[in-house]
Amino acid sequence: MAAEWLGVHTGLLFGNYIYGNNLGPLWYGVPIIIGVNWIMLVIISGSIAERLKTHWLLKAFLGTLLMLALDVLIEPVAVQSDYWVWSGEIPLSNFLGWALIAFVIQILYFSMKLGEQNKVATVLYFIQIVFFSILNIVL
Repeated sequence: MAAEWLGVHTGLLFGNYIYGNNLGPLWYGVPIIIGVNWIMLVIISGSIAERLKTHWLLKAFLGTLLMLALDVLIEPVAVQSDYWVWSGEIPLSNFLGWALIAFVIQILYFSMKLGEQNKVATVLYFIQIVFFSILNIVL
């Protein structure tokens, strides 16, 4: 939520954007559901990455890539659905900032040994991939 607040109020990290009206109540300019979404994405991406039999830092990197892949699918749909509005095109800084914040959170997730293999997480991840892929085609 702190990263989103910083982004909305300064344009740092992600670029210049504001939230629309379709994500519910705001907390200091950021929809509460956005914080919940970040938590869910960290857990499901981290859970998938946890399956690797490798160093936790590599797992954090894979979790970050999984989160970034979802963001790439979500962005066009979000703009069309009035979740948020960019001042211009979706900037590259959005994806770079997203990757940076996701990586920091994934590092915390794995360094605190919160990673666990969870079958539901994999299903949730792929449901989101399918959902946003379909919306990108339809919208």
